[in-house]
Amino acid sequence: MRTLNLSVCLFVLAASLSAQGGVMTQLTNNTVVTPGMVTCNTGATPPQYHVQNSFWRAFSPSAMGINLPIDVTCITYGVEFALAGALAAPALQQPIEIRLRKGTNMTAAQFPGTVPAITHTQLISQGDINGAANKIITRGMATTVTVNPNDLLVVELYLPDGLAGQNVLFPGSNNLGQTSPGYLSAPGCGITVPTPFAGIGFPNVHLLLDVHYVFTGATIPPVITATAVPSSANPGFTDLTLFNTNLMPGHEIWNIYSWQPCPGGTGTGAFLGLCFLSLGDVLPQLTTPLGFAPFHFLADNCAMTFGPFPIPSGIIIEVVTVDYNSMTATLNGFSPAIQIIL
Repeated sequence: MRTLNLSVCLFVLAASLSAQGGVMTQLTNNTVVTPGMVTCNTGATPPQYHVQNSFWRAFSPSAMGINLPIDVTCITYGVEFALAGALAAPALQQPIEIRLRKGTNMTAAQFPGTVPAITHTQLISQGDINGAANKIITRGMATTVTVNPNDLLVVELYLPDGLAGQNVLFPGSNNLGQTSPGYLSAPGCGITVPTPFAGIGFPNVHLLLDVHYVFTGATIPPVITATAVPSSANPGFTDLTLFNTNLMPGHEIWNIYSWQPCPGGTGTGAFLGLCFLSLGDVLPQLTTPLGFAPFHFLADNCAMTFGPFPIPSGIIIEVVTVDYNSMTATLNGFSPAIQIIL
């Protein structure tokens, strides 16, 4: 009966949802420019193995117009270039660390003279990046960090010494404008405290390091978009890629689809905007086990991509994404339905 309860809750609770959140950024444009970043490394020519580096930004919620407590959900950072050493384990991966620091009732002017203690730290394996794709990375936080409007949230992207591992990593940046400075510290180069890039002779290095948040107690409704491209490898098929965004890390997500376009137009169906000829057409989806992505999965990030999947061309699909906890029968939000023509 859990499946039927899901359907009932989706109908009954849909009208009562409210959600708020956003992204704190200090850049006017999030394009990663190459070459752009400066790091403390082994030399001016490759291989430029990095030593210990920390890249910093400090965010004052109240100064950015945020007047309620927020929970940090994800951190976005850029990567200009990343190359793990030959002994990397796992292969093609190198360690970096996201450190969140919270200064209670602290202003941006007090940083970097005062550096708050670490509130949360998260180790990440960063894959190789060399080229135009995948230069902006978003990582979900495994622990909720709540920040009050008058607190200062300091985000540190920490690169441990990569010399022994022969690791190279240049975080992403550009010179397209910023509202507050980014900072670098690197003891191996004599930069012992967070120092603005302008203070070490690089005023045009604008570090890409953003914070995704929701207001404490709120949930952002998920969003789904898609691309459909004729398959070059499989004539008569279309490569379908799904993009789930506005996800809450740790939440249970469903991508529910219908092969039956609504006669009244996309989003006019009785089931969260979808149309089905019978309950039997949707029941198998509602019993899909958790972990069977992209249909039913646990979000580990604010944005996740699935595909491409080869689908026979000429088919029309309508899809809606639902943030629903089947164990507690709690609906947290759902996306507008979209139509995909393959």
